[in-house]
Amino acid sequence: MALKTISPNLALSSEILHRFKQELILARQVTHRNVIRIFDLGEADGVKFITMEYIDGETLRTILLREGKLTPVEASHIIRQVCRGLEAAHAEGVIHRDLKPANIMRDAQHRIVVMDFGVAHLAEAAEIRPLWPPSGDVSAMQAQPFYSRTGVVVGTPAYMAPEQALGQEADARSDIFAVGIIFFELLTGTLPFKLDTRDVLIKRTREKAKAVHEIDPKVPRSLGKIVERCLEPLRDFRYQTATEVLAHLDAWLAPAWRKAGKWIAAAAAVLLLVGTQIVVQRTHKLPLSMLRCPCWWLILRMTLAMRCLKAL
Repeated sequence: MALKTISPNLALSSEILHRFKQELILARQVTHRNVIRIFDLGEADGVKFITMEYIDGETLRTILLREGKLTPVEASHIIRQVCRGLEAAHAEGVIHRDLKPANIMRDAQHRIVVMDFGVAHLAEAAEIRPLWPPSGDVSAMQAQPFYSRTGVVVGTPAYMAPEQALGQEADARSDIFAVGIIFFELLTGTLPFKLDTRDVLIKRTREKAKAVHEIDPKVPRSLGKIVERCLEPLRDFRYQTATEVLAHLDAWLAPAWRKAGKWIAAAAAVLLLVGTQIVVQRTHKLPLSMLRCPCWWLILRMTLAMRCLKAL
């Protein structure tokens, strides 16, 4: 079991703690191997904490700092597991709102675990810090969550969906946008958006991210298309559910021979049909006119085609 202490700033208000616990109760309903288990909210010597599942592993942030970037297949398997976790959470009505590499861990068995469900959203929490630093230097904020002036945790600037930047309510598609940014980073080692000025965050609400292959031409364009759809500025044009992302990832990860199964079956059927015509004619001395009979030929063709498909 692991303990996560709660910031003293968030523990000042009983209303905040009540809402926090409600989020934890909701998150506790999510039982999936790719989502960390949250147990309870406790207190000891005035320090409030959350009890949760202990993960013996490292975060994606640590992996990225060490590896730089991952292969397309490895990155896809990681994102696939992240989407599995999101699929289960969204089914329970739980939106993460602050998904980022630091909130995703990989254990020794390469199981991916999404963390901090129920922690990412504290409605009407006390203001922690300004929406934007007075100095204008946002480099230190890219990996840190920040709060609006009403106290709602909006997300982490580098992984924030456009609607969150505009102060709109986040939904499942906001998490999918964050998945797209993480996927982009795993494939290229860089972020799809620079965050060096205040205007860039707003610019994200109107302009699309760079294509993955523009950063790394070695990444297959078919995989880049999945990332690009996750990163659509308007949420109505993104994948609408994590299940949709999974379907496209599974199709991309499928073995090449399985993807080409229909073409292989068709080619095999043609070869077998030609060969069968010759064998049948020579073995049974059937007249060629009988082999050309539409009904007989159709039955033979369908039978052999079905056998080819089953063999695949």
